[in-house]
Amino acid sequence: MTSMKQLFPEVEDLKRNLRAQLDTLTVQLTELKRQLESVETTCKLLKEQESGGKAFMQLAGSIFASDLKGLTQLEALTKIAKANNNRLKLITAKDLLLRAGVTKSRKNANNIIFNVIKRSELFKRVAPGEYELVQESSSQDDGAAALQ
Repeated sequence: MTSMKQLFPEVEDLKRNLRAQLDTLTVQLTELKRQLESVETTCKLLKEQESGGKAFMQLAGSIFASDLKGLTQLEALTKIAKANNNRLKLITAKDLLLRAGVTKSRKNANNIIFNVIKRSELFKRVAPGEYELVQESSSQDDGAAALQ
């Protein structure tokens, strides 16, 4: 019986030590999971930049979303087209207009852009989702008046 009383404190000490080790390892595991998630996010962003980023920059020419802030939708579309050799791709235009805040609704952006293009008569359709700017910037004001 005395041996049981002597073992009990040792077992309790072992239990406390193991629980402390478990807590330490849990903290380390949580930190490793966070670091892994960060690395996975970085890899994902690099892959997107490698595949879609280059294509996006190529399609968008040298225009950035910040260049479109404060412009009307028609002015922004015209500026995007001029930056791309008078060509406008709806996908690129939608992304830029949404990023710039010119168009607020992601859900209706395609319809909004399509209606602006149709009503302005500044663009002609050359392929599905692709339009060409047919008038110079002097007639841009006429297109803006047509929208009103």
